[in-house]
Amino acid sequence: MPLTGSGALAIGDANNTLAIATAYDEFSAFRLFTNAGNGAVVSYRGNTLTKAPLLDDINQIGATKASSAVGTEQFGLAIDANGGIFTDDTGGFGGANQLTLVTAYNGGDGTITNAGTAQFAFVASTLTTIASSTTPISCDTGAVRYIANISPLTPAGTYTTTIVYYGVPTY
Repeated sequence: MPLTGSGALAIGDANNTLAIATAYDEFSAFRLFTNAGNGAVVSYRGNTLTKAPLLDDINQIGATKASSAVGTEQFGLAIDANGGIFTDDTGGFGGANQLTLVTAYNGGDGTITNAGTAQFAFVASTLTTIASSTTPISCDTGAVRYIANISPLTPAGTYTTTIVYYGVPTY
C-alpha cells in the first residue's frame, strides 16, 4: 500500500513541545515485499532534528546504540522488534522475521526513561543500513521508533527533519 498523507510525525507532548525532564518517542513503519532472489536491504538517510534558520541541531546519537539520557540532547531511531504499535502481521516484527536487523538499530523496544531498556542510534547525512535479507520477502513490517531528548542548553524553537527510507532489492 503506498504512503498517503504527508508522512509527518509529531514528537513531544500534546503541543509538540519537548521538556528537559522527559524523553519523547514516536513510531512510523515500513512494509517490504520483494521477489528478488537475493532479498533486499533497508536503509535510511536524513539529518538530525534541526532548527532553521540558525541551524541549531539536536545531537545525533551516532553509530553506536545508546539508551535514553533525559536532560541530554539526543535524536535517534531503532526498530521495535516486538512490533511497537504495529502488530498486524503476526503480532511482532514482520510476519516470519524475514529481515535481519543491524545490531545498532535492533533495540527499540522497552522503556525510554533515563537509562531505559530501549536503545537507539542515528547517523546523519549518510546512507545507513538498518535491516536486510538474503532471500525473497513475502511480507515484513518494521516498526521504527524515534527518540528525542533536549538539554537545558537547547535553544527554544521548532526543530524538523526529513528522513527517507530505501528498500532496495538485491539481485
